Amino acid sequence: MNETGASVCDVCLPRYYCVNGDRLDDCPSGAFCPGANGYNYSLCPAGTFNNVTNLEATLECAQCRGGSYCETPGLPEPTGLCAAGYFCELGVDTIAPENNNTGTGGGYWPERSVISDKKL
Repeated sequence: MNETGASVCDVCLPRYYCVNGDRLDDCPSGAFCPGANGYNYSLCPAGTFNNVTNLEATLECAQCRGGSYCETPGLPEPTGLCAAGYFCELGVDTIAPENNNTGTGGGYWPERSVISDKKL
């Protein structure tokens, strides 16, 4: 509430969180703010990232790019590149396959050389 003498508070709007009591604060990168959230915001899950502010829902968090992994929740950028010897799809949350962990939306595949069946 940004007025004195109010009998009720305003609801914190989607895409913002309200930590100062008198203004809306931008939802930070790496997070989303569904509204009516007050002091809290939710982190984009592992396997995703968000490098912009003011997202409203988890579906707006970007899946980690192919070839990269996003290890922890709340990342503004991918953690790094996937391990040598593998390529990884969107949404991977570990550097290399481990115990069949394929992240939130992707998987790992061994790199293969293309062998031509053309006779020389």
